[in-house]
Amino acid sequence: MTPSDILRAKLNLETAQLTWPELERHFARGDVIKVAAGMDLVDTALHVAENNAATVQAWLADGRIARAELSDAE
Repeated sequence: MTPSDILRAKLNLETAQLTWPELERHFARGDVIKVAAGMDLVDTALHVAENNAATVQAWLADGRIARAELSDAE
Protein backbone atom coordinates (compact mmCIF):
# COMPACT_ATOMS: atom_id res chain seq x y z
CA MET A 1 0.00 0.00 0.00
CA THR A 2 1.24 3.45 -0.87
CA PRO A 3 1.14 6.37 1.57
CA SER A 4 -1.74 7.81 -0.50
CA ASP A 5 -3.67 4.54 -0.19
CA ILE A 6 -3.18 4.56 3.58
CA LEU A 7 -4.29 8.19 3.84
CA ARG A 8 -7.31 7.51 1.59
CA ALA A 9 -8.35 4.61 3.85
CA LYS A 10 -7.94 6.80 6.95
CA LEU A 11 -9.99 9.61 5.42
CA ASN A 12 -12.67 7.15 4.37
CA LEU A 13 -12.94 5.83 7.93
CA GLU A 14 -13.26 9.41 9.23
CA THR A 15 -16.07 10.29 6.82
CA ALA A 16 -19.62 10.36 8.15
CA GLN A 17 -22.77 12.42 8.12
CA LEU A 18 -22.71 14.91 10.98
CA THR A 19 -25.49 16.69 12.77
CA TRP A 20 -25.41 20.48 12.87
CA PRO A 21 -24.27 20.65 16.54
CA GLU A 22 -21.25 18.48 15.65
CA LEU A 23 -20.38 20.72 12.71
CA GLU A 24 -21.28 24.13 14.14
CA ARG A 25 -18.00 24.76 16.00
CA HIS A 26 -15.96 24.00 12.87
CA PHE A 27 -18.24 26.19 10.76
CA ALA A 28 -17.83 29.09 13.20
CA ARG A 29 -14.03 28.85 12.82
CA GLY A 30 -14.31 28.85 9.02
CA ASP A 31 -12.99 25.30 8.77
CA VAL A 32 -15.84 23.81 6.71
CA ILE A 33 -15.31 23.29 2.99
CA LYS A 34 -18.25 22.51 0.75
CA VAL A 35 -17.74 20.13 -2.14
CA ALA A 36 -19.82 20.32 -5.32
CA ALA A 37 -22.20 17.53 -6.25
CA GLY A 38 -20.40 14.98 -8.36
CA MET A 39 -17.08 15.48 -6.57
CA ASP A 40 -15.86 12.55 -4.49
CA LEU A 41 -15.49 13.75 -0.90
CA VAL A 42 -12.63 11.39 -0.04
CA ASP A 43 -10.72 12.16 -3.26
CA THR A 44 -11.15 15.87 -2.59
CA ALA A 45 -9.96 15.50 1.01
CA LEU A 46 -6.97 13.48 -0.20
CA HIS A 47 -5.88 16.27 -2.56
CA VAL A 48 -6.24 18.84 0.23
CA ALA A 49 -4.39 16.67 2.76
CA GLU A 50 -1.56 15.95 0.32
CA ASN A 51 -1.26 19.67 -0.45
CA ASN A 52 -1.87 19.24 -4.19
CA ALA A 53 -2.00 23.01 -4.53
CA ALA A 54 -2.52 23.24 -8.30
CA THR A 55 -5.53 20.93 -8.22
CA VAL A 56 -7.04 22.51 -5.12
CA GLN A 57 -6.53 26.04 -6.52
CA ALA A 58 -8.24 25.03 -9.77
CA TRP A 59 -11.20 23.62 -7.85
CA LEU A 60 -11.43 26.78 -5.74
CA ALA A 61 -11.28 28.95 -8.85
CA ASP A 62 -14.08 27.12 -10.64
CA GLY A 63 -16.24 26.68 -7.55
CA ARG A 64 -16.03 22.91 -7.21
CA ILE A 65 -14.88 23.46 -3.62
CA ALA A 66 -15.35 26.54 -1.45
CA ARG A 67 -15.46 27.61 2.17
CA ALA A 68 -18.96 27.14 3.51
CA GLU A 69 -20.86 30.40 3.95
CA LEU A 70 -23.66 31.43 6.26
CA SER A 71 -26.24 30.70 3.55
CA ASP A 72 -25.00 27.09 3.47
CA ALA A 73 -25.85 26.71 7.16
CA GLU A 74 -29.48 27.73 6.77
